[in-house]
Amino acid sequence: VNSARDIFADPHPRARGMLVEVEQPGENPPVVLAGPAIKLAATPAAIYRRPPCLGEHTAEVLAEAGIDAVPAGAPRRGRGR
Repeated sequence: VNSARDIFADPHPRARGMLVEVEQPGENPPVVLAGPAIKLAATPAAIYRRPPCLGEHTAEVLAEAGIDAVPAGAPRRGRGR
């Protein structure tokens, strides 16, 4: 059984498209993500966008829930505080 470190170091998974490099916004370096493990000819799977950065969609999620967004840079309080 390979560890995650072994898999990311092995060239075979990358060549098979099982490890995908995804660009990040700003000056952040690209990240390597696990790609789709199942390969189907008629309906190929793909990573079509990057994962969101921490807090990137917070305002939209809060707005959908009817909660006023906290101004940028303002401290947030977690549950139970």
